[in-house]
Amino acid sequence: MRRAIFIFAAVMMMSSITANAQIHISGALSGILEDTTYIVEGDIWVEEGDSLVIEAGAEFLFNEGVEFDINGYLYAVGTETDSIKFMPSVADSTWGGIDFNDSADDSSKLGYCLITGSNQSGIDCFCSNPTISNCNIIGNSDYYYGGGISCNFSDPNISYCTISENSGGEGGGINCHISDPAISHCIIIGNYASNYGGGIMCGMNSRPNISNCTISMNSSTNNGSGICCLFSGPTVLNTIVEGNYGDYWIYFYDPFDESITFSDFYNNEYGNFTGDVPEGLGTITGVNANSDSCDQFYNIYLDPLFAEPELGDFHLQAGSPCIDAGDPESPPDPDGSIADIGAFPYDSTWVFVEKPDITLKPVEYYLHAPYPNPFNPETTLTFDLPRPGHVSLVIYDIQGREVQSLVNSQRSAGYHQLIFDGSGLSSGIYFAYLQVGSFTQSRKLLLIK
Repeated sequence: MRRAIFIFAAVMMMSSITANAQIHISGALSGILEDTTYIVEGDIWVEEGDSLVIEAGAEFLFNEGVEFDINGYLYAVGTETDSIKFMPSVADSTWGGIDFNDSADDSSKLGYCLITGSNQSGIDCFCSNPTISNCNIIGNSDYYYGGGISCNFSDPNISYCTISENSGGEGGGINCHISDPAISHCIIIGNYASNYGGGIMCGMNSRPNISNCTISMNSSTNNGSGICCLFSGPTVLNTIVEGNYGDYWIYFYDPFDESITFSDFYNNEYGNFTGDVPEGLGTITGVNANSDSCDQFYNIYLDPLFAEPELGDFHLQAGSPCIDAGDPESPPDPDGSIADIGAFPYDSTWVFVEKPDITLKPVEYYLHAPYPNPFNPETTLTFDLPRPGHVSLVIYDIQGREVQSLVNSQRSAGYHQLIFDGSGLSSGIYFAYLQVGSFTQSRKLLLIK
Protein backbone atom coordinates (compact mmCIF):
# COMPACT_ATOMS: atom_id res chain seq x y z
CA MET A 1 0.00 0.00 0.00
CA ARG A 2 2.75 2.46 1.03
CA ARG A 3 4.44 2.76 -2.32
CA ALA A 4 1.32 2.56 -4.49
CA ILE A 5 0.79 6.29 -5.01
CA PHE A 6 3.98 6.59 -7.07
CA ILE A 7 3.56 3.61 -9.36
CA PHE A 8 1.69 4.27 -12.56
CA ALA A 9 2.62 4.17 -16.36
CA ALA A 10 1.74 2.35 -19.73
CA VAL A 11 1.49 2.55 -23.71
CA MET A 12 0.40 0.68 -27.09
CA MET A 13 0.94 0.62 -30.99
CA MET A 14 -0.68 0.02 -34.31
CA SER A 15 0.59 -3.17 -35.87
CA SER A 16 2.04 -6.43 -34.56
CA ILE A 17 5.40 -5.33 -33.19
CA THR A 18 7.76 -7.17 -30.89
CA ALA A 19 7.79 -5.79 -27.34
CA ASN A 20 10.81 -3.68 -26.37
CA ALA A 21 11.57 -2.79 -30.00
CA GLN A 22 12.08 0.92 -30.72
CA ILE A 23 9.67 2.26 -33.31
CA HIS A 24 10.12 5.78 -34.70
CA ILE A 25 6.78 7.54 -35.22
CA SER A 26 5.29 10.92 -36.17
CA GLY A 27 2.11 12.23 -37.77
CA ALA A 28 -1.48 10.95 -37.57
CA LEU A 29 -2.10 7.76 -35.56
CA SER A 30 -5.09 5.42 -35.38
CA GLY A 31 -5.85 1.82 -34.53
CA ILE A 32 -3.85 0.01 -31.83
CA LEU A 33 -0.36 0.82 -30.55
CA GLU A 34 1.08 -2.27 -28.90
CA ASP A 35 3.40 -2.65 -25.92
CA THR A 36 6.79 -1.44 -27.13
CA THR A 37 8.96 1.69 -27.07
CA TYR A 38 8.16 4.54 -29.46
CA ILE A 39 10.59 7.30 -30.34
CA VAL A 40 8.33 10.25 -31.21
CA GLU A 41 10.34 12.26 -33.76
CA GLY A 42 7.66 14.80 -34.72
CA ASP A 43 4.22 15.84 -33.52
CA ILE A 44 1.72 13.00 -33.32
CA TRP A 45 -2.08 13.30 -33.29
CA VAL A 46 -5.40 11.50 -33.49
CA GLU A 47 -7.56 13.08 -36.17
CA GLU A 48 -11.18 14.06 -35.58
CA GLY A 49 -13.39 11.01 -36.04
CA ASP A 50 -10.46 8.57 -35.66
CA SER A 51 -9.60 6.51 -32.59
CA LEU A 52 -6.37 5.30 -31.03
CA VAL A 53 -5.91 2.58 -28.40
CA ILE A 54 -2.60 2.32 -26.53
CA GLU A 55 -1.89 -0.95 -24.73
CA ALA A 56 -0.46 -1.34 -21.24
CA GLY A 57 3.33 -1.23 -21.05
CA ALA A 58 3.95 1.04 -24.04
CA GLU A 59 6.54 3.79 -23.65
CA PHE A 60 6.59 7.04 -25.63
CA LEU A 61 9.87 8.98 -25.73
CA PHE A 62 9.32 12.44 -27.22
CA ASN A 63 11.97 14.52 -28.95
CA GLU A 64 12.42 18.14 -27.87
CA GLY A 65 9.24 20.23 -28.29
CA VAL A 66 7.16 17.42 -29.81
CA GLU A 67 3.52 17.16 -28.64
CA PHE A 68 0.59 14.73 -28.71
CA ASP A 69 -2.73 16.21 -29.92
CA ILE A 70 -6.04 14.43 -29.41
CA ASN A 71 -8.72 15.56 -31.87
CA GLY A 72 -10.62 12.26 -31.87
CA TYR A 73 -10.85 9.35 -29.41
CA LEU A 74 -7.96 8.13 -27.22
CA TYR A 75 -7.97 5.11 -24.93
CA ALA A 76 -4.64 4.83 -23.10
CA VAL A 77 -5.22 2.71 -20.00
CA GLY A 78 -2.46 0.65 -18.46
CA THR A 79 -2.49 -1.35 -15.24
CA GLU A 80 -1.08 -0.76 -11.77
CA THR A 81 1.93 -2.94 -12.58
CA ASP A 82 2.24 -2.16 -16.30
CA SER A 83 1.72 1.52 -16.94
CA ILE A 84 1.95 3.69 -20.05
CA LYS A 85 4.77 6.26 -20.09
CA PHE A 86 4.94 9.64 -21.83
CA MET A 87 8.31 11.33 -21.28
CA PRO A 88 11.29 13.06 -22.97
CA SER A 89 13.55 10.97 -25.18
CA VAL A 90 16.79 12.30 -23.67
CA ALA A 91 17.85 13.51 -20.25
CA ASP A 92 17.28 17.18 -19.40
CA SER A 93 15.03 17.80 -22.41
CA THR A 94 11.31 18.62 -22.63
CA TRP A 95 8.34 17.89 -24.87
CA GLY A 96 4.96 19.48 -25.57
CA GLY A 97 2.57 17.40 -23.45
CA ILE A 98 -0.79 15.77 -24.24
CA ASP A 99 -3.45 18.15 -25.62
CA PHE A 100 -7.15 17.25 -25.66
CA ASN A 101 -8.58 19.73 -28.17
CA ASP A 102 -12.16 20.90 -28.70
CA SER A 103 -12.99 18.09 -31.15
CA ALA A 104 -11.64 15.37 -28.83
CA ASP A 105 -14.16 12.69 -27.90
CA ASP A 106 -15.34 13.26 -24.31
CA SER A 107 -15.21 9.51 -23.66
CA SER A 108 -11.40 9.54 -24.07
CA LYS A 109 -9.53 7.96 -21.16
CA LEU A 110 -6.05 8.12 -19.65
CA GLY A 111 -5.42 5.57 -16.91
CA TYR A 112 -2.35 4.27 -15.12
CA CYS A 113 -0.11 6.58 -17.13
CA LEU A 114 3.09 8.40 -16.23
CA ILE A 115 3.26 11.87 -17.78
CA THR A 116 6.48 13.73 -17.06
CA GLY A 117 8.92 16.28 -18.51
CA SER A 118 6.52 18.46 -20.55
CA ASN A 119 7.05 22.23 -20.63
CA GLN A 120 3.55 22.98 -22.02
CA SER A 121 1.48 21.39 -19.22
CA GLY A 122 1.47 17.64 -18.74
CA ILE A 123 -2.15 17.50 -19.92
CA ASP A 124 -3.93 20.45 -21.58
CA CYS A 125 -7.73 20.26 -21.91
CA PHE A 126 -9.40 22.83 -24.19
CA CYS A 127 -13.19 22.53 -24.51
CA SER A 128 -12.84 18.82 -23.74
CA ASN A 129 -13.83 16.48 -20.92
CA PRO A 130 -11.63 13.36 -20.79
CA THR A 131 -11.41 10.94 -17.87
CA ILE A 132 -7.99 10.91 -16.20
CA SER A 133 -7.53 8.30 -13.47
CA ASN A 134 -4.76 6.53 -11.56
CA CYS A 135 -2.08 8.58 -13.33
CA ASN A 136 1.24 10.00 -12.14
CA ILE A 137 1.51 13.57 -13.49
CA ILE A 138 4.94 14.57 -12.26
CA GLY A 139 7.62 17.13 -13.05
CA ASN A 140 5.84 19.08 -15.81
CA SER A 141 5.71 22.86 -16.27
CA ASP A 142 4.03 25.70 -18.11
CA TYR A 143 5.06 29.36 -18.05
CA TYR A 144 1.51 30.70 -17.94
CA TYR A 145 -0.98 28.06 -16.79
CA GLY A 146 -1.22 24.71 -15.01
CA GLY A 147 2.01 22.77 -14.90
CA GLY A 148 0.37 19.40 -14.29
CA ILE A 149 -3.10 19.81 -15.81
CA SER A 150 -4.56 22.90 -17.52
CA CYS A 151 -8.35 23.12 -17.94
CA ASN A 152 -9.78 25.77 -20.26
CA PHE A 153 -13.56 25.66 -20.85
CA SER A 154 -13.29 21.99 -19.82
CA ASP A 155 -14.81 19.65 -17.22
CA PRO A 156 -12.51 16.61 -17.04
CA ASN A 157 -12.94 13.90 -14.43
CA ILE A 158 -9.64 13.56 -12.53
CA SER A 159 -9.44 10.81 -9.91
CA TYR A 160 -6.92 8.73 -7.97
CA CYS A 161 -3.99 10.64 -9.49
CA THR A 162 -0.69 11.80 -8.04
CA ILE A 163 -0.03 15.37 -9.22
CA SER A 164 3.42 16.26 -7.94
CA GLU A 165 6.43 18.54 -8.50
CA ASN A 166 4.83 20.45 -11.37
CA SER A 167 5.26 24.21 -11.82
CA GLY A 168 3.12 26.77 -13.59
CA GLY A 169 2.38 30.46 -13.77
CA GLU A 170 -1.16 30.05 -12.40
CA GLY A 171 -1.88 26.64 -10.91
CA GLY A 172 1.28 24.67 -10.25
CA GLY A 173 -0.65 21.41 -10.07
CA ILE A 174 -3.98 22.18 -11.78
CA ASN A 175 -5.30 25.34 -13.46
CA CYS A 176 -9.04 25.92 -14.01
CA HIS A 177 -10.32 28.69 -16.30
CA ILE A 178 -14.07 28.74 -16.89
CA SER A 179 -13.95 25.03 -16.06
CA ASP A 180 -15.72 22.68 -13.65
CA PRO A 181 -13.46 19.64 -13.26
CA ALA A 182 -14.27 16.88 -10.76
CA ILE A 183 -11.06 16.23 -8.77
CA SER A 184 -11.34 13.31 -6.36
CA HIS A 185 -9.06 11.00 -4.35
CA CYS A 186 -5.95 12.79 -5.66
CA ILE A 187 -2.60 13.53 -4.03
CA ILE A 188 -1.56 17.08 -4.97
CA ILE A 189 1.88 17.62 -3.45
CA GLY A 190 5.05 19.65 -3.98
CA ASN A 191 3.75 21.82 -6.85
CA TYR A 192 4.79 25.45 -7.36
CA ALA A 193 3.14 28.48 -8.98
CA SER A 194 5.17 31.54 -9.91
CA ASN A 195 1.97 33.57 -9.56
CA TYR A 196 -1.20 32.21 -7.88
CA GLY A 197 -2.40 28.78 -6.80
CA GLY A 198 0.46 26.46 -5.91
CA GLY A 199 -1.76 23.37 -5.79
CA ILE A 200 -4.91 24.42 -7.67
CA MET A 201 -5.86 27.67 -9.41
CA CYS A 202 -9.62 28.29 -9.64
CA GLY A 203 -9.91 31.08 -12.19
CA MET A 204 -12.74 33.08 -13.70
CA ASN A 205 -16.19 31.43 -13.37
CA SER A 206 -14.80 28.01 -12.44
CA ARG A 207 -16.61 25.59 -10.13
CA PRO A 208 -14.22 22.70 -9.48
CA ASN A 209 -15.48 19.92 -7.22
CA ILE A 210 -12.56 18.85 -5.01
CA SER A 211 -13.33 15.84 -2.83
CA ASN A 212 -11.31 13.34 -0.79
CA CYS A 213 -7.99 14.88 -1.82
CA THR A 214 -4.74 15.49 0.07
CA ILE A 215 -3.09 18.82 -0.76
CA SER A 216 0.31 19.30 0.86
CA MET A 217 3.75 20.92 0.45
CA ASN A 218 2.64 23.17 -2.43
CA SER A 219 3.90 26.76 -2.70
CA SER A 220 3.30 29.95 -4.65
CA THR A 221 4.91 33.34 -5.03
CA ASN A 222 1.58 35.12 -4.50
CA ASN A 223 -1.62 34.21 -2.67
CA GLY A 224 -3.06 30.72 -2.53
CA SER A 225 -0.27 28.24 -1.89
CA GLY A 226 -2.87 25.46 -1.77
CA ILE A 227 -5.82 26.89 -3.73
CA CYS A 228 -6.41 30.33 -5.21
CA CYS A 229 -10.07 31.29 -5.88
CA LEU A 230 -10.61 34.27 -8.20
CA PHE A 231 -14.24 34.94 -9.17
CA SER A 232 -14.92 31.22 -8.69
CA GLY A 233 -17.04 28.85 -6.62
CA PRO A 234 -15.12 25.72 -5.62
CA THR A 235 -16.58 22.86 -3.61
CA VAL A 236 -14.05 21.36 -1.19
CA LEU A 237 -15.21 18.26 0.69
CA ASN A 238 -13.47 15.59 2.81
CA THR A 239 -10.08 17.07 1.87
CA ILE A 240 -6.86 17.47 3.88
CA VAL A 241 -4.86 20.66 3.37
CA GLU A 242 -1.60 20.48 5.31
CA GLY A 243 1.89 21.93 5.21
CA ASN A 244 1.56 24.28 2.23
CA TYR A 245 4.10 27.12 1.98
CA GLY A 246 3.59 30.75 1.10
CA ASP A 247 0.73 33.18 1.51
CA TYR A 248 -2.13 31.20 3.01
CA TRP A 249 -3.73 28.00 1.88
CA ILE A 250 -6.91 29.34 0.26
CA TYR A 251 -7.06 32.86 -1.15
CA PHE A 252 -10.56 34.12 -1.91
CA TYR A 253 -11.29 37.04 -4.22
CA ASP A 254 -14.98 37.68 -4.85
CA PRO A 255 -16.00 34.00 -4.59
CA PHE A 256 -19.53 32.75 -5.28
CA ASP A 257 -21.47 29.65 -4.21
CA GLU A 258 -18.33 28.24 -2.60
CA SER A 259 -18.63 25.28 -0.20
CA ILE A 260 -15.76 24.28 2.12
CA THR A 261 -16.95 21.46 4.40
CA PHE A 262 -15.80 18.41 6.38
CA SER A 263 -12.12 19.12 5.64
CA ASP A 264 -8.94 19.43 7.69
CA PHE A 265 -6.59 22.44 7.59
CA TYR A 266 -3.33 22.24 9.50
CA ASN A 267 0.20 23.67 9.58
CA ASN A 268 -0.18 25.92 6.53
CA GLU A 269 2.40 28.69 6.58
CA TYR A 270 0.97 32.13 7.52
CA GLY A 271 -2.51 30.69 8.12
CA ASN A 272 -5.30 28.91 6.28
CA PHE A 273 -7.45 31.59 4.63
CA THR A 274 -7.21 35.15 3.38
CA GLY A 275 -9.07 37.60 1.16
CA ASP A 276 -12.87 37.54 0.97
CA VAL A 277 -13.16 34.63 3.40
CA PRO A 278 -16.71 33.21 3.64
CA GLU A 279 -18.33 34.13 6.94
CA GLY A 280 -17.75 31.53 9.65
CA LEU A 281 -15.02 29.63 7.82
CA GLY A 282 -12.19 28.91 10.26
CA THR A 283 -14.09 30.13 13.34
CA ILE A 284 -14.44 27.35 15.91
CA THR A 285 -18.06 27.11 17.01
CA GLY A 286 -18.59 23.53 18.21
CA VAL A 287 -17.50 19.91 17.89
CA ASN A 288 -17.98 17.25 15.24
CA ALA A 289 -19.17 13.65 15.60
CA ASN A 290 -15.71 12.70 16.96
CA SER A 291 -15.94 15.47 19.61
CA ASP A 292 -13.13 17.43 17.93
CA SER A 293 -13.40 21.21 17.71
CA CYS A 294 -14.73 22.40 14.35
CA ASP A 295 -16.27 25.41 12.62
CA GLN A 296 -19.90 25.61 11.54
CA PHE A 297 -19.01 23.75 8.33
CA TYR A 298 -17.54 20.78 10.25
CA ASN A 299 -13.97 21.65 9.21
CA ILE A 300 -11.28 20.69 11.72
CA TYR A 301 -7.84 22.21 12.29
CA LEU A 302 -5.81 19.30 13.65
CA ASP A 303 -2.70 17.29 12.72
CA PRO A 304 -3.94 14.60 10.26
CA LEU A 305 -1.22 12.21 11.45
CA PHE A 306 0.13 11.06 8.11
CA ALA A 307 2.16 7.85 8.11
CA GLU A 308 5.43 9.04 6.48
CA PRO A 309 4.91 12.26 4.49
CA GLU A 310 8.67 12.71 4.04
CA LEU A 311 8.59 9.51 1.97
CA GLY A 312 5.40 10.42 0.15
CA ASP A 313 3.14 8.24 2.31
CA PHE A 314 -0.03 10.19 3.14
CA HIS A 315 -2.05 7.32 4.57
CA LEU A 316 -3.62 8.01 7.96
CA GLN A 317 -2.24 6.54 11.15
CA ALA A 318 -4.55 4.99 13.72
CA GLY A 319 -5.87 7.78 15.93
CA SER A 320 -5.94 10.39 13.16
CA PRO A 321 -8.71 12.98 13.74
CA CYS A 322 -9.55 12.60 10.03
CA ILE A 323 -10.89 9.07 10.54
CA ASP A 324 -14.71 9.01 10.35
CA ALA A 325 -14.71 12.83 10.23
CA GLY A 326 -15.93 13.24 6.65
CA ASP A 327 -19.40 14.03 5.46
CA PRO A 328 -21.68 11.25 6.80
CA GLU A 329 -23.75 11.63 3.61
CA SER A 330 -20.73 10.70 1.48
CA PRO A 331 -20.34 7.09 0.29
CA PRO A 332 -18.86 4.97 3.12
CA ASP A 333 -15.22 3.92 3.12
CA PRO A 334 -14.27 0.44 1.82
CA ASP A 335 -14.46 -0.96 5.37
CA GLY A 336 -18.08 0.25 5.63
CA SER A 337 -17.33 3.09 8.07
CA ILE A 338 -18.16 6.79 7.73
CA ALA A 339 -16.06 8.59 5.11
CA ASP A 340 -12.61 9.71 6.25
CA ILE A 341 -10.99 13.00 5.28
CA GLY A 342 -8.18 12.79 2.71
CA ALA A 343 -7.18 10.75 -0.32
CA PHE A 344 -6.52 7.51 1.56
CA PRO A 345 -9.27 6.13 3.81
CA TYR A 346 -8.07 4.38 6.94
CA ASP A 347 -9.07 0.72 6.84
CA SER A 348 -10.10 -0.43 10.31
CA THR A 349 -9.88 -4.06 9.17
CA TRP A 350 -6.12 -3.83 8.53
CA VAL A 351 -4.04 -5.96 10.85
CA PHE A 352 -0.64 -4.41 11.54
CA VAL A 353 2.16 -6.86 12.23
CA GLU A 354 5.89 -6.50 12.63
CA LYS A 355 7.54 -6.02 9.25
CA PRO A 356 9.25 -9.18 7.95
CA ASP A 357 12.98 -9.05 7.39
CA ILE A 358 12.79 -8.51 3.64
CA THR A 359 13.49 -5.54 1.40
CA LEU A 360 10.76 -4.49 -1.01
CA LYS A 361 12.13 -3.38 -4.35
CA PRO A 362 10.84 -0.24 -6.11
CA VAL A 363 9.20 -0.71 -9.49
CA GLU A 364 10.39 2.54 -11.09
CA TYR A 365 13.12 5.18 -10.83
CA TYR A 366 11.82 8.06 -8.75
CA LEU A 367 13.10 11.17 -6.95
CA HIS A 368 10.59 12.13 -4.28
CA ALA A 369 9.59 15.66 -3.29
CA PRO A 370 12.04 17.04 -0.70
CA TYR A 371 10.81 17.29 2.87
CA PRO A 372 10.60 19.89 4.24
CA ASN A 373 10.43 22.32 1.31
CA PRO A 374 11.02 25.28 1.76
CA PHE A 375 13.90 24.26 4.04
CA ASN A 376 16.43 25.94 6.30
CA PRO A 377 19.08 24.71 6.49
CA GLU A 378 18.45 21.00 5.76
CA THR A 379 16.01 18.91 3.73
CA THR A 380 15.66 15.18 3.09
CA LEU A 381 15.95 13.78 -0.44
CA THR A 382 14.72 10.25 -1.19
CA PHE A 383 15.11 8.31 -4.43
CA ASP A 384 14.09 4.83 -5.59
CA LEU A 385 16.11 2.46 -7.77
CA PRO A 386 14.41 -0.67 -9.14
CA ARG A 387 17.81 -1.99 -10.22
CA PRO A 388 21.47 -1.12 -9.47
CA GLY A 389 23.08 1.70 -11.41
CA HIS A 390 25.44 4.65 -11.41
CA VAL A 391 23.60 7.52 -9.74
CA SER A 392 24.25 11.24 -10.12
CA LEU A 393 22.34 13.59 -7.79
CA VAL A 394 23.34 17.24 -8.20
CA ILE A 395 22.00 20.55 -6.87
CA TYR A 396 21.87 23.50 -9.30
CA ASP A 397 20.94 27.14 -8.81
CA ILE A 398 18.32 28.91 -10.90
CA GLN A 399 20.99 29.96 -13.46
CA GLY A 400 21.86 26.30 -14.04
CA ARG A 401 25.19 26.42 -12.20
CA GLU A 402 26.20 23.39 -10.18
CA VAL A 403 26.04 24.08 -6.46
CA GLN A 404 26.81 20.69 -4.96
CA SER A 405 27.18 17.08 -6.07
CA LEU A 406 25.48 14.86 -3.50
CA VAL A 407 25.92 11.46 -5.16
CA ASN A 408 28.19 10.30 -7.98
CA SER A 409 28.63 6.58 -7.52
CA GLN A 410 27.20 3.12 -8.06
CA ARG A 411 24.16 2.39 -5.86
CA SER A 412 22.24 -0.80 -5.18
CA ALA A 413 18.54 -1.32 -5.95
CA GLY A 414 16.20 -0.11 -3.23
CA TYR A 415 15.09 3.04 -1.41
CA HIS A 416 17.79 5.62 -0.69
CA GLN A 417 17.64 8.68 1.55
CA LEU A 418 20.09 11.47 2.32
CA ILE A 419 20.17 14.89 3.97
CA PHE A 420 21.05 17.97 1.90
CA ASP A 421 22.64 20.66 4.06
CA GLY A 422 22.16 24.08 2.47
CA SER A 423 23.70 26.11 5.30
CA GLY A 424 26.13 27.82 2.95
CA LEU A 425 23.49 28.81 0.39
CA SER A 426 21.63 32.08 0.19
CA SER A 427 17.82 32.05 0.14
CA GLY A 428 16.34 31.33 -3.27
CA ILE A 429 15.27 28.64 -5.74
CA TYR A 430 17.40 25.57 -6.49
CA PHE A 431 16.92 22.34 -8.43
CA ALA A 432 17.82 18.76 -7.51
CA TYR A 433 18.63 16.67 -10.59
CA LEU A 434 18.78 12.87 -10.52
CA GLN A 435 20.22 10.79 -13.36
CA VAL A 436 20.73 7.03 -13.38
CA GLY A 437 23.12 5.59 -15.94
CA SER A 438 23.46 7.40 -19.26
CA PHE A 439 19.74 7.97 -19.46
CA THR A 440 17.68 5.28 -17.70
CA GLN A 441 15.63 8.08 -16.14
CA SER A 442 16.25 11.65 -15.13
CA ARG A 443 14.21 13.77 -12.70
CA LYS A 444 14.46 17.43 -11.80
CA LEU A 445 12.61 19.00 -8.88
CA LEU A 446 12.34 22.37 -7.19
CA LEU A 447 13.96 23.30 -3.86
CA ILE A 448 13.17 26.53 -2.02
CA LYS A 449 15.43 27.89 0.73
